[in-house]
Amino acid sequence: MKSRLSLILLILGIIGIFVFLSLVSILKHPDTIVVNYPQWHLPEGVKARIGNGKITKIVYSPDGKLLAGISSIGVWLYDVYTGTPQTLLTGHSDKINDVTFSPDGKDLASTSEDGSIRLWEVSTGKHKRTFIGGSFGYNSVSFSMDGKILISAGLLELNSWNIAMGVSIQTFEGQFSTSIRGNSFNPDATMYAGVGKENSVVLWDVGTGKTKQTFKGHKEKIWKILFSPDGRTLASQEFGNVVYLWDVATGKHINTITGKEKSISSISFSPDSKILAIANKDKTINFWGTDTGELIQSIKVRKLYLSSLVFSPDGKTLAGVGRNNFLEHSIQMWDVSTGKKKKTTIEHSITPSSMAFSPDGRSLITGSEDGRIILWNSDTGDYVQAYKRHKSNVRSIAYSPDGRTAASVSMDKKVQLWDTATGKKKKTLQAHESSISSMSYSPDGKTLACAGTAIRLWDIATGKKLKILQANMGHTTKVVFSPDGRILASLDRKKDELGTIRLWNISNDRHRQILTKKGIGVIFRCLNFSPDGKTLVTGGGLKNGAIEFWDVNTGNHKMSISLEKAVFDISFSSDGSLLASVGLDNHIHLWNVESGKLMKTLIGDSVYIDRVEFSPDGNTLATKGLSNTILLWDLKSIMK
Repeated sequence: MKSRLSLILLILGIIGIFVFLSLVSILKHPDTIVVNYPQWHLPEGVKARIGNGKITKIVYSPDGKLLAGISSIGVWLYDVYTGTPQTLLTGHSDKINDVTFSPDGKDLASTSEDGSIRLWEVSTGKHKRTFIGGSFGYNSVSFSMDGKILISAGLLELNSWNIAMGVSIQTFEGQFSTSIRGNSFNPDATMYAGVGKENSVVLWDVGTGKTKQTFKGHKEKIWKILFSPDGRTLASQEFGNVVYLWDVATGKHINTITGKEKSISSISFSPDSKILAIANKDKTINFWGTDTGELIQSIKVRKLYLSSLVFSPDGKTLAGVGRNNFLEHSIQMWDVSTGKKKKTTIEHSITPSSMAFSPDGRSLITGSEDGRIILWNSDTGDYVQAYKRHKSNVRSIAYSPDGRTAASVSMDKKVQLWDTATGKKKKTLQAHESSISSMSYSPDGKTLACAGTAIRLWDIATGKKLKILQANMGHTTKVVFSPDGRILASLDRKKDELGTIRLWNISNDRHRQILTKKGIGVIFRCLNFSPDGKTLVTGGGLKNGAIEFWDVNTGNHKMSISLEKAVFDISFSSDGSLLASVGLDNHIHLWNVESGKLMKTLIGDSVYIDRVEFSPDGNTLATKGLSNTILLWDLKSIMK
């Protein structure tokens, strides 16, 4: 009996030790835990999305059970207690500026710079109605106390809408704010506060459209305006470290709260209006008494820069959205009475900055602004593996031609070589004097070209520097080898210049050609060789865009494609028949290379898109944009 008990205790002890070591490993290597993202409301033609967008603002539901978060791809609804996403609300075609729940919590309204207000049913996530109005977009939206009317405000319009009938009741035109940021309705939506001229706060009557009060006293630009929940106090935050408190009824200045220099990032009133919570850039949240202007409590938030704060309806919890020193975006919560952080944390973004397909097309590797390197399944968007992070933004990442090694560079001026099978670091190349903008493997995988203030060529096997290409070039932003490895194309730009495209003979380190054409007055931003190596394509522009085709052998200009928006990146399909271009909008253009004709236009979920790449097998197109997401497009279905 004793021996059996001893055996059981021994087994339990071994299990305990294993669990403990596993927890230690997780704590030491948090990158090993990555949540696969919900694949809801994907744009047409997209088979998977990596990431869930950068979140900017959060709002509690009236019952405190849900958090609505404005993100770069839509409005997320989260369960407050578990942190799990409930639904994603999409449909706006531009940046979302505000979101609010109806008084009974059954509906949610969102407003955008696209000039629309969208009404949603919270329980189902279904879109109920769209109200079209302001040509300059809407900054703020609110429900009337009975929930029957929506009131919206933009720079030049103040509107009231009958929700049941879906029609406008009244519209007042005029300059209701000089800023798109931080304007506010009072709790019963009878007044609207906007930023006026000469750093003033102007209070408008929603029913008449006339000015009720003007508050003056700010010396700097106003960042945010906020009514207290009881409607008696107005807080106005300067761009810096000062918050003014005003008496709404009399217009008199009540108190001034001053923080550290240029330190305030967000403000929020407690439900009883007695406390103003202020998030500071020094990673603290301070609670101030609104009557006395005195500091009540301070919470340390552990290296988190907060861009939005909100109290729960019962006043017991404070939620904040922001990023830490690694630029990881999350929603976190604190107990107001104790100042302690609650367990629920909602991770929200991978902030991708670079990406590359594996040679077999099955995997996509990404580098992020927070220094993380993550491997994903390119068909499903599922997480596969994480590598040890860089200390700063991963600016460029590339696979070796055999797929066994991945190279990454960051702002730390180092090149890291990784074993793609194990995720372990193989080698570090660290002789660069400036940050590296771009990399390219030679087709035989023996040489790596890295671009910065100069172009350096590295021997992969030995880790030694082979040569430096210099020509008083300024900063080189892009390099790419020709398919035969004999030529290296580079794009460099000096200050106030359009940029220069150079072709280098690798054998003798000299310029082969500098590509120019009289009449081309666009800024060069990207370049790529055709798969046969006979054509070099460049893209660019400032407002309007252009794609230029060049003969590599002669340097002659062959063809131009004009676009309404600047071009940020281009990519050839593996067979060379298609060219994809992306730029200063949410469109992905697919062009016939031989004729220059537009074949397809895909609509993404970003305000603009800065990276595009065909998979080597031709099945997938990956795009990355301002939304902090990567979209994987199903080319087989798109090109049917």
